[in-house]
Amino acid sequence: MTSAIPGFRRMADSARPPFGTATLPGLDAGADLTGRDYVEEEFLAEGDASAWAITERPGEPTPLGDPRRFVTRVLVRRPRDPERASGTVHLEPLHPMQEEALTWSAAGAAFTRAGDAWVGVTVYAHMAGFLRDAVDPERYAALDIPAPGLEWDILGGVARALRAGAVPGLRVSRTILSGWSATGTFTRLFVREGFARRHPGAIDGAVVVISSGGAGDAGYPALSPGSPAPAPDDPRRTIRDAGIPVFEVLSECESETHEHQTRDDSDDPGDRYRLYQVAGTGHIESWARGRLANSTQLAALGRQLPGTPIHERLSDGRLDLVVRALLTRMDDWIAGRGVPPHAPRLSHDGPVRDNGRDLLRDADGNAVGGIRTPWIAAPLGRYHPHATVAPDAPPMPEWVPFRDPALAAWLRAIVDPFPAERVLARFGSEDGYLAQFTAATRALEDAGLLLEPDARELLDSAPARWAAATRP
Repeated sequence: MTSAIPGFRRMADSARPPFGTATLPGLDAGADLTGRDYVEEEFLAEGDASAWAITERPGEPTPLGDPRRFVTRVLVRRPRDPERASGTVHLEPLHPMQEEALTWSAAGAAFTRAGDAWVGVTVYAHMAGFLRDAVDPERYAALDIPAPGLEWDILGGVARALRAGAVPGLRVSRTILSGWSATGTFTRLFVREGFARRHPGAIDGAVVVISSGGAGDAGYPALSPGSPAPAPDDPRRTIRDAGIPVFEVLSECESETHEHQTRDDSDDPGDRYRLYQVAGTGHIESWARGRLANSTQLAALGRQLPGTPIHERLSDGRLDLVVRALLTRMDDWIAGRGVPPHAPRLSHDGPVRDNGRDLLRDADGNAVGGIRTPWIAAPLGRYHPHATVAPDAPPMPEWVPFRDPALAAWLRAIVDPFPAERVLARFGSEDGYLAQFTAATRALEDAGLLLEPDARELLDSAPARWAAATRP
């Protein structure tokens, strides 16, 4: 049984932009909506949602109590002219820390090139309260998610409303759900616990990014507070039989704990699945800085997040470039335009532990196997998924889900540059380096794991990489 489709109403125009707006003056937010003839609109969605608990049968959760009324917000970015629209909608639950839209941050520029739309949804009760009480009490006065645990029905109901035409001018032929980190875990549970099936026809595919099924409660939490979470060895931690195509895209960080949850790729109609593990990438990389308005808007309210000083250099890895291509491959798979590629897995080695063995590393200290990014295939340093926190790191504010700066540092990927003489000995010359870097870039593009504009961006960056690595 499914609840009624939520009702939508467009929010009144305001002198202040939506929280997390795409285009804040003076901010590089990843895509120029005006220049690409896109519009940004914000809606209130009102409906009923139940809380849920897992059962012994994966994909068959049980409701807890009666449905409860909610009012949430829905942020839409779409082509101004529906005739220009591709029909693909990227649906993203907004992150439980700062309402970040990480799929938009990674791929917004690619979406606007392709004519895709993006929709972000506030699904977490504490974030609805934060927007209403701290961010903009006037604009968000109506927001009300009365309890945690309703997020599964909220997202599913919004997806159904989009397909039913709730947003004028939004053309919806295919809906791809995606999330990163905590919202990647949300996406994992949404498909694994059968919520996509509970809302048939609303979501056509899902992409889980930087979330490990083996990472304890972070990888598979309880569906609602006070309800059970699965045991560490519960088979539901491995995605199967979702009924829609699913990709998992993991950096080295999540791959460390995902060994026991890995499975074979599948083209079976009810179990279409791919796992992509990307060498030389991490949970938090430098590309993510500065693309979203959220931090800037919070700083204006006196809620600036402190930096997390680390001992090492933050990685220049680019998981976002691979994810952009994979979102396109998912769209192709749904639309019947092609079957996505398979990719090698990262290798593990060492003693067996509850959450898997360490990643195998080569003589340079870089991971073995996986998707071979050009900065790994032609390495100028050792890439590692974890930093160490500096002693003077301040704690996170009370309104942040985790306050330990050591954890914030541990999630940051780093690079340890090789000495210039080692780089010169390895490649011989700039031409030698550029040849290897170019070959690796073209191999990813040929495999469908890198889009042409992003391949061009990488190749354009190679001379500067060489110059920095060989500078005395």
